[in-house]
Amino acid sequence: MEPRNREVDTVANDMASTSSSIGSSIHPTEPTSLQFVTFTSFDQTTTAETKRRVRSHAQRRVQDRRRQEKKNGIAKDISSLSNADTLGSLNVGLCRLGSGRSDPFTLYPIEMNLRAHELFDHLHGDTCPMFKTLNNIGFFKTVLDEAAFRQLLCTSSAHMTRLRDETENPEAIVLSTQAIQSVNSRITDPMLAISDGVLVTILAFACHAVMFNDIKGISTHFKGMEAIIQQRGGLQFIKSNPVLCTVIFWVDVNAAFLQDQVPRFPIPYDILPQAYAGEVTSLSGSRLLQACATNGMISAIHDLLVLNQYMVNKAEENDLWDNAVFAGLYIVPLLSKLLTIRHNAFDAALATEEACRIGALLYLSGIRRRFGITLTSDIHVQNLKHAISEDKSSNPDPIRPWLLIIGGAQSVQLEDREWFVSETANLLLRLQYNTWDELMAAVRGVLWVEGILETECDQFHADVTSEVWNKYGFLFS
Repeated sequence: MEPRNREVDTVANDMASTSSSIGSSIHPTEPTSLQFVTFTSFDQTTTAETKRRVRSHAQRRVQDRRRQEKKNGIAKDISSLSNADTLGSLNVGLCRLGSGRSDPFTLYPIEMNLRAHELFDHLHGDTCPMFKTLNNIGFFKTVLDEAAFRQLLCTSSAHMTRLRDETENPEAIVLSTQAIQSVNSRITDPMLAISDGVLVTILAFACHAVMFNDIKGISTHFKGMEAIIQQRGGLQFIKSNPVLCTVIFWVDVNAAFLQDQVPRFPIPYDILPQAYAGEVTSLSGSRLLQACATNGMISAIHDLLVLNQYMVNKAEENDLWDNAVFAGLYIVPLLSKLLTIRHNAFDAALATEEACRIGALLYLSGIRRRFGITLTSDIHVQNLKHAISEDKSSNPDPIRPWLLIIGGAQSVQLEDREWFVSETANLLLRLQYNTWDELMAAVRGVLWVEGILETECDQFHADVTSEVWNKYGFLFS
């Protein structure tokens, strides 16, 4: 950057000296001469010399005015050049600094142009909770590999395109292709193929795939990342890098959530904080706990109740929703725990527990939406419908309303939407609820934190109200 700065300074100095020389040339020192001409009428004047002097005197002011206009024009031209130079240098500086969100003295792994600075600056903005979270924990500072850096810029460009509601983005394709080519040039070398640079690059690809719900890409990149970690002796080799370990864990759980799979890597409890909510009075009488039959689910629901109370306390202090890192440190581990529990074949006794497990996953998904982290939950909505249908318990109250609200609110644009609306309408009449507030009071009695799924619940409320009226002729207020 220094040579370029010197070049800009040199150009500025040259232009300044040029301006000085031009300025001196338009201000010549001229001797002043005065002439006095006495006459009464130009037509009556017969002397040729007198007429010449009169004409000359009359034209002097016109000529002086023209000279002044010409001089001002030159001065304006110089001023515009000077201002252009000043603005140009300012623009270069501002582009390098971005919006002041990234360090202008950072040494980058690639040669940066103005657009690259803009993309990198976007990673440090507030428009994307994922970017904000990764930036807050210092992940971007650890990306020193050229390919990984290009992939981050690719994700930044793709996110800009999404914000503008555009579909095509050749720039992102070019950046991603450059990153792939860089990795491919190294994977033939046994040592370089499992280097930190290649690992972080594949992790950057996986982050992109998760962010844009690319299931196929997730599978491909995680196979490569898992192979590198295994060849390097397992997760022990990254224990000394808690930032890298945390991001791998987060992306792994997010990928598992999108696919409804067991996460590949264990929860790094040694680097994660623990939620402490004090005494949770609702534990002993929790319907969710009472619905659980296995130790794994009892433990997971216990942790969920503690976390929920912790969040309620934080929300009351107005110290919750602006902290995107909170979701990663507290919610993601619980998602991992719930995803690890599997009921591949369950009888009637486990049907309620399975419905509660999926409901808990969707509940945490709804909380993450409030933090701005939106992952596709379609597969879990479908699974919840199946689990509720299999639950033949005669007394589902009040867990059933909670499950239907959690699933129905997140079933927008899904084929299962009508089923959730219909089931909720039937349940309202069966339980003889007259208002939506009565239903939500039952839901809050199971598990809830204010501020989540507000828009989704309003839309679901409207759909259920319409269903009750059209199907049963009942006006549900």
